[in-house]
Amino acid sequence: MTCLWFLSLLAYGLTILEGVNCWIYIYSNTNKTYDDAEKWCRNHNAKLVAIQNKSINGYLNETLPHNPGYYWIGIRKINDKWTWVATNETLMEKDENWATGEPNGNGNEDCVEIYIKRDRDAGKWNDERCDKAKVALCYRASCNESTCSGNGQCNEGFNNYTCECNPGFYGRNCELAVTCPAPSIANGSVACSDPSANVTWGNNCTFTCEEGFILKGPDTLQCGSSGNWSEEQPSCEAVTCPALTPIANGSVNCSDPSANVTWGTNCTFTCEEGFVLKGQDTLQCGSSGNWTKEQPSCKAVTCPVPSIAHGSVNCSDPSVNVIWGTNCTFTCEEGFVLEGPDTLQCESSGNWTKEQPSCKAVTCPVPSIAHGSVNCSDPSVNVIWGTNCTFTCEEGFVLEGPDTLQCESSGNWTKEQPSCKAVTCPALTPIANGSVTCSHPSANVTWGNNCTFTCEEGFVLKGPDTLHCESSGNWTEEQPSCKAVTCPAPSIAHGSVNCSDPSANVTWGTNCTFTCEEGFVLKGQDTLQCGSSGNWTKEQPSCEASERPDVNYVYVGIAAISASVLTTAAFFLWLARRLRKKAKKFTPSSSCQSLTTEGSFQHVGRTV
Repeated sequence: MTCLWFLSLLAYGLTILEGVNCWIYIYSNTNKTYDDAEKWCRNHNAKLVAIQNKSINGYLNETLPHNPGYYWIGIRKINDKWTWVATNETLMEKDENWATGEPNGNGNEDCVEIYIKRDRDAGKWNDERCDKAKVALCYRASCNESTCSGNGQCNEGFNNYTCECNPGFYGRNCELAVTCPAPSIANGSVACSDPSANVTWGNNCTFTCEEGFILKGPDTLQCGSSGNWSEEQPSCEAVTCPALTPIANGSVNCSDPSANVTWGTNCTFTCEEGFVLKGQDTLQCGSSGNWTKEQPSCKAVTCPVPSIAHGSVNCSDPSVNVIWGTNCTFTCEEGFVLEGPDTLQCESSGNWTKEQPSCKAVTCPVPSIAHGSVNCSDPSVNVIWGTNCTFTCEEGFVLEGPDTLQCESSGNWTKEQPSCKAVTCPALTPIANGSVTCSHPSANVTWGNNCTFTCEEGFVLKGPDTLHCESSGNWTEEQPSCKAVTCPAPSIAHGSVNCSDPSANVTWGTNCTFTCEEGFVLKGQDTLQCGSSGNWTKEQPSCEASERPDVNYVYVGIAAISASVLTTAAFFLWLARRLRKKAKKFTPSSSCQSLTTEGSFQHVGRTV
């Protein structure tokens, strides 16, 4: 680099020129021989200038003032070789900067001058006799802010300078810092104020320990100017927890079996059979030196206190807590039965050998009754001991057996269950001249049965046509009967009536013949028959007075004979129909009708 330059005229006759590469160039204000120039330079802690490259030649030519005698430089022929007098080194060909035709070696020209601001060959060299007078051009090392790396005092000298280093630095230019041994700590870390690899003078380093370790010694050290730390380096020692006390009825097993229980050690607790651990089964030694939890203990195993509804429990150990090995026996109250084992034992696991039993209420078979209902004092689905059940029958049925039963503690009813029997009405007697048809034609006429009565032709029902068997076992009304159909008794004014049935009641089938007194004539049918409906077959005739006094007895006789024949024929026709019907419906009685020899008939009465 090129330093800033300036000229300073000194009272004792020299000029200082700060020039290139931080060298100071000085020259005399008067001309001197070469030897005097060398002495002059030495007196000013300098030497004749040594020009190491062509850029220095140019710089000096531009900077120095013109002097007609020009300037001596530090090159001289020694042992027939051009030599740098400051360093006693031979001039290399690559560094030569001779003016044109130089060096020419005329007349012992063993010293060298530099043309400054010459019209021709400015900044070039020329060999010259050493006794000629020229300006002495000297140079010496120049101290500046960076000469001693900013870490020391720069002292200038001949062609050189020295650095007086500050504490903590060394080297020619104080470029090297004093370092302390790199700090390190097992199970910890170091943080220094200067994070570079080398720990230099004045650096502070702080020590910290990993979790589970504690620092023994100072936490901060400083690197001294001597390269030593201010104190002994600290160490990280493992944290230890208090020793565990033996556990009653159990044991402890730690991951670190050494006497000192260090951070991170896990200790597991186990209990003997019949005992259970109360607390954490594993403890860890924490980084603070304390256990993570309180030390556990082994407590005797207990089973849940047994109890049973509607029963009692009797245990071999009467204490409040049922401990391992205790036997308990279960019993039930009257009316309850045990479901499950009657004896349980408390195991080392804290569980009973089996599920606890229960007392279930004794139940009787659920009662039911056909054609009836049951009403129990306990309306639940299961009929339990002590329940009373009352039986009632539907309408038309009657209870056979006790109306109330009780469920006993044995699970049986006090008596046999009753039943509902259908109500029956008295058997109906056969109906004369008729028939009976019932809705249920079984032998026993039960409640709700309807029986309908019908009569044969010529008979009419007296009473209800249908009877109903009631839930009380009685018929709704008296049984009816079939009575013979009767027609209104016939009569005729001025005449007479002669009926085939001479009884008072003119029954169905009876023929009645009408005749008129003398002097009257019959108007209408002379014979009527009593129909099954109780009506005569025709309108009754009448006897009206005759309009002709003379009577032709021949005609009368013929009419009488004709009437008699018709009547007889009608009677036989009626009798034939009657006999056919009787053959279908009835068994003939011992009574009968018989014809007389004269053609009239005799009627024998029959019971209706």
